Amino acid sequence: MNTSRAATAYRRHAAQTASKTQLVVMLTSRMASDIAQAITAITDRAPADAHRHLVHAQDIIDELDNALDSDMCPAGADLRSLYNYVREQLVEANVGKDTTAATNAHQIAVQIADMFRAAATEQAA
Repeated sequence: MNTSRAATAYRRHAAQTASKTQLVVMLTSRMASDIAQAITAITDRAPADAHRHLVHAQDIIDELDNALDSDMCPAGADLRSLYNYVREQLVEANVGKDTTAATNAHQIAVQIADMFRAAATEQAA
């Protein structure tokens, strides 16, 4: 098995065996990574790569938003507003290949990922 296939198999197994909290941490971290890669692709004038990373980040934010239960989460409405803002910035970044919009989305995505990571750590303690 080559290294790429082994890494893919490892990630698949990790996602399949992760708790819901761990899965959200993985998704938010991946979203932030996708946006960072998109910023690099925009800067490097690689629009197809930027598009791929931005669309994947949008897919993740859509999944997070769809899974959000505002009735069960006291900060659900605020989190949904953040998701909407990130989504808008991702679309703007993708349409205009705009690093400013992508950077705005990335800053919030990193904060969301950090928040969920801290919650997961607290929950595990």
